[in-house]
Amino acid sequence: MSRLPGVLLLWVAAASTAEPAPREHLQYAVRADPFAIELTLPDGTTRVAHPAREATHFYFLAEDGWPVPDGPDAHRVRCRIHWKGFPASWRLVNSFGIDRTTQEFETTLGELRKAVFAGGDFRVTRSRKGLFLVTRANWKFPDVAAVNLLDRIAETETAVWRDRGLAGHVVFLLPIARSAGHWEGEGRSHAMVLQASPDTPRPEDVALGLAHEMFHEWNSRRLNRSDDERLYWFTEGVTDYYAMTTLWRAGLWGFNRVLDMFNTAARQYFGSPVRNYTADRMVERRQADSNAERLPYLQGYLLASHWNVDGHVLDQAMRNLMRTNREVLSNPRIAEALATAGVAKAGDEIERFVVRGETIQLRSRLWGDCAAESTVDAGQFDIGFELDESRKTGTIHGVREGSGAWRAGVRDGQTWLPLDVTWGDPESLAELEIRDGEGVRRVKYRPASLETTRAPQYTLVPGRSCLPAGGGG
Repeated sequence: MSRLPGVLLLWVAAASTAEPAPREHLQYAVRADPFAIELTLPDGTTRVAHPAREATHFYFLAEDGWPVPDGPDAHRVRCRIHWKGFPASWRLVNSFGIDRTTQEFETTLGELRKAVFAGGDFRVTRSRKGLFLVTRANWKFPDVAAVNLLDRIAETETAVWRDRGLAGHVVFLLPIARSAGHWEGEGRSHAMVLQASPDTPRPEDVALGLAHEMFHEWNSRRLNRSDDERLYWFTEGVTDYYAMTTLWRAGLWGFNRVLDMFNTAARQYFGSPVRNYTADRMVERRQADSNAERLPYLQGYLLASHWNVDGHVLDQAMRNLMRTNREVLSNPRIAEALATAGVAKAGDEIERFVVRGETIQLRSRLWGDCAAESTVDAGQFDIGFELDESRKTGTIHGVREGSGAWRAGVRDGQTWLPLDVTWGDPESLAELEIRDGEGVRRVKYRPASLETTRAPQYTLVPGRSCLPAGGGG
């Protein structure tokens, strides 16, 4: 792979009005040994941070070691970064550039707080569409396979928005100690991070994660985002829907897999013990309750399926939101964009199903003549013991006799580690590592309650050829 010497990548978000020149200059000096970051503020005062660093590399999110001054996220600043003493062979990659020992750029405090920084024995590959894959693991697939997949996803998602696309976006693909195909992701400033098992056979096996995190560059980054967690139904749930739609439109998923994802979401939502939480209650409980944390993802996914009648309505609504981004993202603004695209009852349904927490009422025949509708009994997700206390202590507490965990041999007092748990999904087997006087062992069980409720499900109608709506509308 060829090196990209002297490349400085700057991304400047399109502004609806001219911004005044930033007055505050932030000077950063990053030293290799001992690893330290010194921030010098305009008044001459300094702050020093010491993030973790390995012998061959460093990688950290801004909140884990990059000093940022106090102030509102929208406050604009000019930054200069000097990287001192790092080996010439090291790649230096961050949200604001690649392979520069001196960087100068304008940004906001919010962008600094969501930045990512890395350096060391990373490999950097540029795609045909101008994305940068950054990785250092030994994967079971070549880097070029991942890069080609990124281009397919980026091209399909850009077609929805019809804007400048993702040229210059940095994609970190990093290893995580989980089962093959498992992924965790996060959108960052001008970048995204996807952590996946190095045993993943193909990049397509984590394509849903790539599509989800990439879509966050628009939703809600380019929509004048808000920090209001009550909007997670849109920023996360609708993003989940578009991740699925992207893979379908790009030819990476067939209709059967699309139906599988919908059916899983429907079972999880209608079987959820917290589906009638208000938006305020969800925010209050989401850090401590995995069901509450999962709720807005399911709400947004199902509502997007409910509203996207012809496969194009949501595309138009998204472009409407792009055109009105002078205002901070909000439920009224989202409702107006949907209404303009033809979803007349969107405002009322957002208020009822998200804000007040009424059970979502989906329209019938969501997939038209392509899929047959039925209903099934959906159980609630139940890990089988008191999760909050067990997480805090690393020791099992409150096992419920008769639960799936009990039947699998989980008992109070065992130390535990979740190896493969799809939180909120009672149909996916939960795999835990437990340790007690008998040693260390793995257990698997179905984390479902005995109580059930009815949930809609769809199956493919034989002989039907159902294609996704095009991304361009």
